[in-house]
Amino acid sequence: MENKIRPKENYNVWLPLLLSLVMVAGMFIGFKLNSDVAGPSIKKVINNNSETRSSVDEVLNFIYAKYVDQVDQEEVIEDAIKTIVDELDPHSNYIPARYLRDINDSMDGNFEGIGVEYLVYKDTIIVLEVTKDGPSDKVGLLAGDKIIAVDDSTIAGLELRNNEIIDFLKGPKGSTVSVDVLRQNKPLNFQIKRDRIDLPSVDAAYMLNDDVAYIKINRFSSTTFREYMEAFEKMVKEDNAQHIVIDLRQNPGGLLKEATNILSQIFQEKGKLLVYTEGRTSKKIEYKTTGKNFFSVDKVAVLIDEGSASGSEILAGAIQDWDRGVLVGRRTFGKGLVQEQYPLKGGSALRLTVARYYIPSGRSIQKDYSDMDIYRNDYHERILSGELMEQDSFELIDTTIYYTAKKREVFAKSGIMPDIFVPIDKFYLDADRFTINEQIPIYVFEHLNKFKSNSPQDLKTFIKTEVVTDADYDEFWVSIPETLRTDKNVHKDQIKLLIKSRLAKHFFGDDGMYKVLNNEDVSIQEALSAFENNSPLTLK
Repeated sequence: MENKIRPKENYNVWLPLLLSLVMVAGMFIGFKLNSDVAGPSIKKVINNNSETRSSVDEVLNFIYAKYVDQVDQEEVIEDAIKTIVDELDPHSNYIPARYLRDINDSMDGNFEGIGVEYLVYKDTIIVLEVTKDGPSDKVGLLAGDKIIAVDDSTIAGLELRNNEIIDFLKGPKGSTVSVDVLRQNKPLNFQIKRDRIDLPSVDAAYMLNDDVAYIKINRFSSTTFREYMEAFEKMVKEDNAQHIVIDLRQNPGGLLKEATNILSQIFQEKGKLLVYTEGRTSKKIEYKTTGKNFFSVDKVAVLIDEGSASGSEILAGAIQDWDRGVLVGRRTFGKGLVQEQYPLKGGSALRLTVARYYIPSGRSIQKDYSDMDIYRNDYHERILSGELMEQDSFELIDTTIYYTAKKREVFAKSGIMPDIFVPIDKFYLDADRFTINEQIPIYVFEHLNKFKSNSPQDLKTFIKTEVVTDADYDEFWVSIPETLRTDKNVHKDQIKLLIKSRLAKHFFGDDGMYKVLNNEDVSIQEALSAFENNSPLTLK
């Protein structure tokens, strides 16, 4: 996909390269803070270690001059920097110039390209969706077109990787790219002038019932607060929204200010502490509520899981520490380190951890990283321990007790625990789920016309109808690789739901896809139940 990247583990397997860029940006960018860390202090450190620096230069010069094989100097230096940075912490990161622009684009909320979503099917690039009013839409490119050549390069039948396809289609704003397509076996050529393409961070926003709004945020980019406010304003004015469910599942974080701006709309008081950051050379910085609410919000629920990190944990943590709402789901990722970005020569950058952040109760939710292997395999450890299925399976490493505003006990350094636990669907513990998910958009594409003629034309009826029958499921099952056909019925209901949600995306857009998925979502049902039962945590 080139222009619509959504980091959601449950149904993102068919979304290509930019998802990983969004995740990298969210997990490693930390928070963009203004800092005085660079400058004279860094020069002083370098000058004080001139002997060591000279030794490093000598070693490199000997390698370049005398080593038995030819050495790529740039590669050696990159590897050396990565080795040094990797020893610091999990989120300090060296970013080569070739990756930096894409990561920055994802946090800016846009990039430069032609504006299409695509699927690679049998070595052919199929246009699935064209951005409305985008460059491709303006020249007449349509969903279903098969891209066979870009400029003078034939790309059909080459088994290109997603990053290679994106390299063909992306380019500077204002540049023109020639795209050859097949439409119903008729060759067509389009001259497409590239432009800025939005990367929305709000995936879906709609009413769950008469007075509860739902907003799904996939990351905190520079446009998130604006997107959030536009979506919520519409639901307040048109649907009389009074309560809100904020879905932060699989949201890896991003820009601190975007998260605190949203929090300021949830708390009415001015000057309420939301988070503070502090480091060895970084002074303490506090982020507080503004007291400038545009719309009133009554009950609040936040959905979290093991993929909710960084900015997601700040938002959820402030809600929990002030007892402002209920957290539903599973323990969050546990990222409480703050990074700053420093430009390097040649267009690369260093993202360096300079501080920790602390939520209102005073706790840091950064999990232990003394053993980097354990840290990187944390999700696997959660599976093995049974934590994703049973809340009591998690054993606290740090038993220091902190207290919320209403004197509830909470804990630190291991992520944020939900108030209401919801186990993971067993389908997502299946090692074959990614490969199975990759087959879903292919199956839907092949049978789209059949479903279109047989499916209800309005979304409400579509949601209530068994659009994907057992016969359709059998058809899907025999279409996937034989090695995946281990137990036909074990995940049948979940796979049928994912096929139905993909169809809803084609017929009704992203909101339609989420409405289908969320109609059977246990976390949302638990949140609504807490609202209906007037759980103390949902009351102001």
